[in-house]
Amino acid sequence: DALHLAPGAVRSLAEAVLRKTGGNAFFTVQFLNSLCDDGFLNYSLTSRRWVCDIDQIRNKDIADNVVQLMVTKLLRLAPEVQEALKVAAALGAQCQELLFEIMDRSPDCVASSLTSLDFAVTEGLMMKEDSLYR
Repeated sequence: DALHLAPGAVRSLAEAVLRKTGGNAFFTVQFLNSLCDDGFLNYSLTSRRWVCDIDQIRNKDIADNVVQLMVTKLLRLAPEVQEALKVAAALGAQCQELLFEIMDRSPDCVASSLTSLDFAVTEGLMMKEDSLYR
């Protein structure tokens, strides 16, 4: 459904994803994102549909679990995003945007924590509701 293709057109991809993720929904979403990041699954503007390299996906040495996949994803982030995530984690399960606005005003601040956290939100690593990061 997510790729807007007929079931027959994605059967081999679905089987490979199921085999790699064990059907875990969260792991499936993260795995599909990693396939896009690695260029194994992408949208073709020419054919106007999603295409994948099923052989590379089947042979891809991937994480055996969600934790390993997430660690790999975190390590690929820019250092300033990693730092902002560390600070957010130190603040607990949720933190106010205002705290990061205050930190970003510091003369020692070289990169915007808010921009970094917003990037983490777009990557699916955090959620943001109004001015609250989770």
